[in-house]
Amino acid sequence: MKRGGLLPSAPSESGGATLAYFDAVDDAYLRAAAVHGGTFDHNYSVAGRTVTVRFAGAALVGELTRAISHLTADAAADPDLTICVWDSESSGIALPDTPWPVQAFQDRREMWGVNGERVRVVYEFAEEPRLHVYDRERKTAILWAQSAKGICFYERAAPFFRPFHWALGERGLQLAHAAAVGSSAGGVLLGGKGGSGKSTTTLACLAAGLGAAGDDYVMLEDGTTPMAHSLYNKAKLFANHMRDAMPALLASVVNREEMEAEKAVVQIDDVYPGQLVVSMPIRAVLVPHITGEQKSELVESSSALGITAIAPSTVFQLRWAGREDFERIASVVRRVPNYQLRLGRNLEHAAETIARLLVT
Repeated sequence: MKRGGLLPSAPSESGGATLAYFDAVDDAYLRAAAVHGGTFDHNYSVAGRTVTVRFAGAALVGELTRAISHLTADAAADPDLTICVWDSESSGIALPDTPWPVQAFQDRREMWGVNGERVRVVYEFAEEPRLHVYDRERKTAILWAQSAKGICFYERAAPFFRPFHWALGERGLQLAHAAAVGSSAGGVLLGGKGGSGKSTTTLACLAAGLGAAGDDYVMLEDGTTPMAHSLYNKAKLFANHMRDAMPALLASVVNREEMEAEKAVVQIDDVYPGQLVVSMPIRAVLVPHITGEQKSELVESSSALGITAIAPSTVFQLRWAGREDFERIASVVRRVPNYQLRLGRNLEHAAETIARLLVT
């Protein structure tokens, strides 16, 4: 049986209780895999980096792989990241008790007192509990859930974004709360908080025939040319707004039971086949602002607007994020022109406005 990419236990370090807990969770994962007779392995290429996901049993496979199916790749002998996944309901293996009280977890669920130099721990309390642990020396993360029901709406839409952030950030990549539309020849990065028009603009561009690398999260790379890499093939929109602005999409919503309480989710590759773009150079940053006017227009702005639209919300949403994440995002935004997209009601015109920018 494969061991999920884990190496033999390393010697204790400062904060050894945290490393010991990682080992205990790893041991439980291995026992869960043994119950199922081995692991179900899935391999992906994320921003050109190799990721192997090893499921102990099939219970969580469907919940966590659909959104990244477009990134499927061949197996790698030494992946950049291995993610081990298991649940207690299907395996009968309980999560080891943490050596810390619940009070030790901070507001964002990071484990208090762990400096993040090697092991990171995030415990989620919403709905059913979930645990993420990551050991940077072993390049391995473990995700535990009580059951498939514990995989909530946002984790199905954006699976593994915590280990992607932790592990790939060490390789010069930055997960960002942003959308990217355009083509493999060039695109724009869209930033803004919920309700700003970011998802509406993304879906309008897709409807007009443009491509998209993502609607809610993308991976940024600040190389010779700033790049946006695709992570997830889903787009999300508030249900009432979808009814008003894009009613044709309602038939393609994949979470109809949840869409009133959460958001309506569609699979980009199902609704717009061939329009997912795995990687695109970033030509500009756009920050939508809904005006109520009929048509849209672009107004040049400073990079401060783009940074403010993307960096703070990213840092807020990502556990263990901080100044380095902020600065990586700011560096990308400063390298390209920035605009405010004054978003009008005519969404076809909004998409045409962006398309014109990309050919100038």
